[in-house]
Amino acid sequence: MPPGAEEAKAATWSAWPSWSKLDRGTLLVESVGSDQLVARSRWIRPGGRVAVIGYAGGTRAMLDLPNWLLDDVALLPVNMLHRDEQGLVAMANLERLLPDGELRVPV
Repeated sequence: MPPGAEEAKAATWSAWPSWSKLDRGTLLVESVGSDQLVARSRWIRPGGRVAVIGYAGGTRAMLDLPNWLLDDVALLPVNMLHRDEQGLVAMANLERLLPDGELRVPV
């Protein structure tokens, strides 16, 4: 978890119906996409960010603009397609952190 970011404490699919009772986090790294993207963004508190890195569950999501504006959660597309050189440097740095346990990837 990056410095300053806080994970949602019960952000699991089974917890979705009671999302308002969650201890919402500040960052969601979203790889599923689909029509539930906006619903999952509500796991994040106002002022937080959703970094969208994939669309394994579907390529379309619909926003209800008034609710999205009130939620105050940024949806940020993340890709390295136009940053080949930067991507290679970043990956080399990240690959060093995994074996040392400095970077954890929760699954």
